[in-house]
Amino acid sequence: MERKIVVLIASILKPVNDVRSFEKIGQSMAQSNKYAVNIIGFKSKNSTSYKNISFHPLTPFSRISIGRFMAHFKTMAIAFKVKPQLFIVNTPELLWVSLIIKILFGSKIIYDIQENYQKNILHSGVYPRYIRKLVSWLVGLVEKASKYWVSAYFLAEKIYKNQLTFINNKPNVTLENKAHKTLLNNNLTQVTFSQNQPLKLVYTGTIGHGYGTLSSVKFFKNLLSLNTQHHLTIIGYAANAQYLQLVKHQIAETPNITLITDVGPVPHEEIIAHLNQADLLLLPYESTKNIEGRIPTKMYEALALKKPMICSNNTVLNDFMEHYKAGITIDFETSDIHKALQELYSKQFYSTSIDPTSITWQGEEQKLLEFLDQIS
Repeated sequence: MERKIVVLIASILKPVNDVRSFEKIGQSMAQSNKYAVNIIGFKSKNSTSYKNISFHPLTPFSRISIGRFMAHFKTMAIAFKVKPQLFIVNTPELLWVSLIIKILFGSKIIYDIQENYQKNILHSGVYPRYIRKLVSWLVGLVEKASKYWVSAYFLAEKIYKNQLTFINNKPNVTLENKAHKTLLNNNLTQVTFSQNQPLKLVYTGTIGHGYGTLSSVKFFKNLLSLNTQHHLTIIGYAANAQYLQLVKHQIAETPNITLITDVGPVPHEEIIAHLNQADLLLLPYESTKNIEGRIPTKMYEALALKKPMICSNNTVLNDFMEHYKAGITIDFETSDIHKALQELYSKQFYSTSIDPTSITWQGEEQKLLEFLDQIS
């Protein structure tokens, strides 16, 4: 029997059953039966098992702590144990660890770029203002240096190929965060709404300024003034505790708004359950430099589930949504609520057929496996 290629996928701030690392990249590699996959991440609330995949949960730690730094050495200890032939790192803070692993075991290093980390640090509001520029510069420095030992790149967004010059001419493949094929809803042909219908709205993902959480609250309160039966669920993780307190203050006296959050990322299956139960997904993105040009995973998931969306004015997202007849565009801060509802009630959503490979991981999986064959 041919020996499987040993793979180690490592993250610091994501669970071992992370959607991208486990449900998409990890499972795709494991199913090929060519790879023995190991995944490092923090312990998940839900137990997980999968053929050809081993999980290595990290000891819990806070976002800014010595425990986070010690997790780097835990990653190295796991690498000593499994001796990976392929090391996939998806956070810049582990790039220096990847260099040591390459020296010790001759591993091929793949940097899975899930964000433009420099822009995200500068514009997301997660880091204190007085250290943003320094942290962003340090991240940029290690990313540029790592091109000398990184063998190839996975890119979560098409725009990163132009934004990140350190990739240069190294092998790379764009693997967009499309929906898992199990989410596909093949029953509905189109979706419509009727007047006076109580609406169940959901806001999912990161709770933060650039993501427009408070804008969604403001919009919903205006909507609630016309029909007290509407309901909004906000579900996601807030890295900025101060912003989370602002959200809690704004919704404190509005029982029609349910907030579901945790000290870490909310389990993906819980988010999907709430999205599936909702009528509409809210996408109140601000015009910030770290978000522009990106297509969030939840848009692909809404498309798969055939959930209409209400999106803020964003050229890339609006064009994407219009292509699939999947929603309407408003200004969440100043929108005329009557006009928005009139448009919502007059349209037929998902009135055209959608090629499943354009919105699900199925097409990305083929690209992933072909790319791995090319660089091995």
